[in-house]
Amino acid sequence: MSSLLNAIPAATRVPDYIERRVLDTSQFVGSMRCRGFRLVYGTQVTPHIDAQMPAGDAQHLVILERIGYPTALALLNSHDKNRRARLGMGLWHDNHLLLLYKRPIQRWKPWAPVAEALLDVEDTVIDILEVLNNWRPTSDTALELIEHVIHEGYKKRSHRPQAQATLDRCDTLNMSRLALGIMKAMQSGNITPVRGARNIKGLSTPETIFNAAYTVGHTTALFAQLKGKLSRRFEFG
Repeated sequence: MSSLLNAIPAATRVPDYIERRVLDTSQFVGSMRCRGFRLVYGTQVTPHIDAQMPAGDAQHLVILERIGYPTALALLNSHDKNRRARLGMGLWHDNHLLLLYKRPIQRWKPWAPVAEALLDVEDTVIDILEVLNNWRPTSDTALELIEHVIHEGYKKRSHRPQAQATLDRCDTLNMSRLALGIMKAMQSGNITPVRGARNIKGLSTPETIFNAAYTVGHTTALFAQLKGKLSRRFEFG
């Protein structure tokens, strides 16, 4: 864990985090480690994006998976007090993230209640993943989901990838595999666009990865409810 954290300067210890009213990522990771999680992924923005900001304050993303379970927590954070921190709960599999729930973290309040609220829905996430694992979509159903994700995830029509080009990169064994395949395609990029000659670039910044993981995971769960595969008793904010 320490080697991965050391590779993300912004996720190392912040001695004056209380005075600066920021969330100390290393403290969060240490606390979650005591709860049965382990750090599996971390990235931060490159210097040219945050050129005016010290490396230790740059926006970053860390992902922790629950040992022995499919669930994971994802923290999007920055030690710049003017940037919002967010925490999400979902699935980490094959080096890709899906988020079903997310919550903002207000810097002037403790982060622990937000983490507890997401841990409270961990069993719900497992139940939803079981439903998605048992759902084998047809090609038409897979394309329909991808079109929903593209509509939600790419706001500018000119920057949207073709649904079929995205599907061609996905495993459709079940809906979980499909959703993970969509996320992988969005991160890898080089997808044929709906319009224009230039292929769609892959997602690489902490914020775009976090947002895409939530768009894909959340949209997939809502789509499952729409198709009658997932009970309406599951509520999504």
